[in-house]
Amino acid sequence: MEALLGNVHHVGYLVKNIDKSVDVMKSIGFCIKKNKIYDADRKAYICFIDGNGVIYEFIQPCKDSEIYQLLRQFRNMPYHICYRVNNIELAINELKGKGFMLTKSPEKAAAISEKAVVAFMAHSRIGIIELIEE
Repeated sequence: MEALLGNVHHVGYLVKNIDKSVDVMKSIGFCIKKNKIYDADRKAYICFIDGNGVIYEFIQPCKDSEIYQLLRQFRNMPYHICYRVNNIELAINELKGKGFMLTKSPEKAAAISEKAVVAFMAHSRIGIIELIEE
């Protein structure tokens, strides 16, 4: 059986203070892959960190962001894994048939690249995943 999801693109990490979190990661040898930017669509600051080939997306949501409540409830934590897909619409439809719920419709992800489109899905047994088509 062919895997529906491709390789892991990154691990999404909610943080209360992105600058302090990045400093901690840099102190243990990780490096910045993409500098901090403000993503107006997501109402969050985002920075990508490379840790020996594993990419982490640090997300500091603003108080009016839809994911801010997760940060308030759980504090600093990994909260999603992002998987590459060849066709995001096809992947969404197939995942819906396997019990996943679309929580955030496909939209551009400028923090990643000009061509990237992402969507978020959730499943009661595994939590939140992000799909990315580049």
